[in-house]
Amino acid sequence: MKCLLKEIEKKIGNMKVGLTLLGGGILVLVVSSFLEGYTNASFVDRLIYSTIWFKLLIGSIAFVILVSLISKIPFKKKYFGFYLIHSSLIIILAGGLLTSYTGINGEVVLYPQTFTNQIESNNYELVVLSGDDIYNLRPIKTIDLPYNAFAWYTSVEIFPNLFLKSYFPFSTTKLGFGNEGVETGFFSAFFELQGKDQFGDLILSNHPKSQVSTRSVFAGINFTLLPQMMLECFVKNTGYDFFFWNRKEQKCFLPSAKKIKVGVSQLGNRFIEYRDQNRNFTFWPEMSPRPMKEHGQVIEDAEVMVISKKVFENSNDVLLFDDTLMVWSMGYGQYDRIELSKKWSHIPQMELKVRIKEQSDHKPIINLPETSIPRGANPDQPIILLQHKDLDNWVSMDQPYVFNHLNKTIKISLEKTKARMPFKIKLKKFEKKLYPESQMPATYQSFVEIDDGFLIDINMNNPLNYKGFRLFQSSYFELSNGEYASVLTASRDPGRLYKYLGSFLFLFGLVYFYYQKRVR
Repeated sequence: MKCLLKEIEKKIGNMKVGLTLLGGGILVLVVSSFLEGYTNASFVDRLIYSTIWFKLLIGSIAFVILVSLISKIPFKKKYFGFYLIHSSLIIILAGGLLTSYTGINGEVVLYPQTFTNQIESNNYELVVLSGDDIYNLRPIKTIDLPYNAFAWYTSVEIFPNLFLKSYFPFSTTKLGFGNEGVETGFFSAFFELQGKDQFGDLILSNHPKSQVSTRSVFAGINFTLLPQMMLECFVKNTGYDFFFWNRKEQKCFLPSAKKIKVGVSQLGNRFIEYRDQNRNFTFWPEMSPRPMKEHGQVIEDAEVMVISKKVFENSNDVLLFDDTLMVWSMGYGQYDRIELSKKWSHIPQMELKVRIKEQSDHKPIINLPETSIPRGANPDQPIILLQHKDLDNWVSMDQPYVFNHLNKTIKISLEKTKARMPFKIKLKKFEKKLYPESQMPATYQSFVEIDDGFLIDINMNNPLNYKGFRLFQSSYFELSNGEYASVLTASRDPGRLYKYLGSFLFLFGLVYFYYQKRVR
């Protein structure tokens, strides 16, 4: 046994191994500090401090120090300073590991005159709720999500035909194609353009669920996406430089001369009066294709529009009818037609090349989440991807997924994991003071009541220490009734006393070494 201990001491408890591990630990802490300034504390905690490998590193350093300490047994007075220094480091590291595994960090949200003992932690969980309607739901399943810094991909069935596919602890959005819908006959596309001195992308869609417009500008050129059925309306010669468009039936028409009246206002603006089913509409086609009321208010829900061809007959407008491009030729007084594809198409009069990168006739273009690395003090934006009956559904903190199953309402929500304090706390009063002639708060504080009748004022310089928990004033937000809710940062650090004790012993050991050398 003694031989084994000597061998362990020789290979592990020597100064070379100890300094290597300690140097590695210091390097990790330096990198962590740099990353925290570049990203945020939550990301670094998930990436480094809460990982198994970091805890193993701390444990290895503590083990090497312990072996080195054991090597000096039996006790000798001349090694007393050595014992103090090494014992203190072991105690500090043990306290840190104890806090890492059993500590609690999160937020307590206090609403006026409402007791709570709930702490919202920095991790998240997926909660499945069920009930007869949306107002009477109870949780039936909870899934803890991993405390990762990066995306987590899986395929877990959490409900019949409903799978959890991925979890992004930090996310941003990027435009892309959404789910296939029942709507058809629309067009959504990503275009690539190259001009004489610049290049770029163009995103257009006329799908009703798209989050992009039908119009965009590139290098001073206006691009307008119109329905495919409207193409012939532009090229057809009717003797008029305008045409009527029925939005519901998706077709153009020209009413009889008795039903329309074309005139010019005193300011020189053309107007068209149209009588349809005992209703009179007035159009100002060079201003808006939709009819207007007397005071210039556009009637958005009108089924009939008037499109002025004159508006687009210039060298700065490009019309797109799905994958067909038309541009007005000033020299010939007619439209040039170009069929677009994934290959480059040239528009000579504009010195422009265009091609379609991606297109769809039934998918909208929407903001799709993607995993990201946070920047600065921005709050986490966790999001999960569910696949229900082969359709993708994104769930965030403020956007649950709700559906019906066997006459029951099912709600899938993303929530922070909860911990509970051994006492309840209530916000009695919230108070804030502003800087003079400003809306910026100079200070704010919460007057709270503990459930045993204890009253205290919590502010930024006066935290509450109670039953092992430490509560700081963190922030606040305004409620719909004009009152304020208070947000407290809550922490439980069971290793704090060990870290304090270790720090005291370490300092005492340094002082002992100093005086010991002076005595010699």
